[in-house]
Amino acid sequence: GESSTSFRIFKYRLYPSRAQERNLFRVLKALVIYQHGTGGTAIGVDVGITALITTSEGAKVDHPHYYRAAQKRLRVLQRSLERKQKGGRNRRKELVKVQRQHAHVANQRRDFAHKLSFRLVKHFDVIGVENLQITNMVRNKHLSKSILDAGWGIFT
Repeated sequence: GESSTSFRIFKYRLYPSRAQERNLFRVLKALVIYQHGTGGTAIGVDVGITALITTSEGAKVDHPHYYRAAQKRLRVLQRSLERKQKGGRNRRKELVKVQRQHAHVANQRRDFAHKLSFRLVKHFDVIGVENLQITNMVRNKHLSKSILDAGWGIFT
C-alpha cells in the first residue's frame, strides 16, 4: 500500500566551521530536485527510537543515549543548586556547573550527529530524510525523553 510518510531530498555539502582547529564541520542542507537518471547513489534515512537511523539499505545505527547516561550527574548537580540560597555567589557557581553539564551532553549529541552525517555524505550523493513533526511527537509523555535524547531534530 501507499505510505503516508513524506520525504525531503537533500544534498549535503560540508563547510568548515569556525572551529577548524578541532576538525569540526557544519553540515548545511540545500534542497535538491531529485531526478531519476542523475547517476549518483541515493539513500533514504528513517529516524527511530530503537535505532537512531535506519537506511533504505537496511543498515541501522544505534544512538548512544547521552542524556540518559548523564542523568545521574545532572540530578546531583540540580539538587545541589536548589539547596543554595537564591541570589548568592555559590548558587551562581553551581548554576554554571549545571549549565556546563547540559552543554556537554548537547556537544556529545552534536558531535555524534556530525560524524554520522559526514559518513553518510561521504558515501552517498543524494540523501532522503523522513519529514517529521518532532514538536508534536514530543508531546507524548512516554516517548518525549527518548526522542529528544536521540537528537532527531539534527537530522530532520
